[in-house]
Amino acid sequence: MPFSDKLSLQLQELEQLSTMAGDLSRRLARESEDHALVIAMGAVLHGFYSGAERIFRQIATALDGGLPGGEHWHKALLASMAEAAPSRSPVISATLHDQLRRYLAFRHAFLNTPPHRLQWERLKPLADDLKPTGERTVSEVRRFVEEFTDRLD
Repeated sequence: MPFSDKLSLQLQELEQLSTMAGDLSRRLARESEDHALVIAMGAVLHGFYSGAERIFRQIATALDGGLPGGEHWHKALLASMAEAAPSRSPVISATLHDQLRRYLAFRHAFLNTPPHRLQWERLKPLADDLKPTGERTVSEVRRFVEEFTDRLD
């Protein structure tokens, strides 16, 4: 399967997670005490950023010669996607970078917080912003893939 087709499938997964977050948010508006729904939302938010980072890792490997090194490589990878590299233009805008940093920080917290300690009030702002952030992520990455299809496949 061509690389650009793989990225397209992964972008569809991000769209599905955005839709799922909207569905869960509506349920949590009525049932905010249902902790299983809160945990499910945490998993969706984690999955969204993990999916975006998977795309960024593939782009960095294909066009940038590999992933950043060091202890904070996740942050460096996200930052590199908002910057031009010798082999490519920026993948995402500075605005989207700033939005995605919040999801990266959440993912770290999600991985290091016992599920029973997740709180809907803390997840709600990310859940509310996931649809526009997801749409912007999909749009900007698709634009990039169209520009670089010949070098990615």
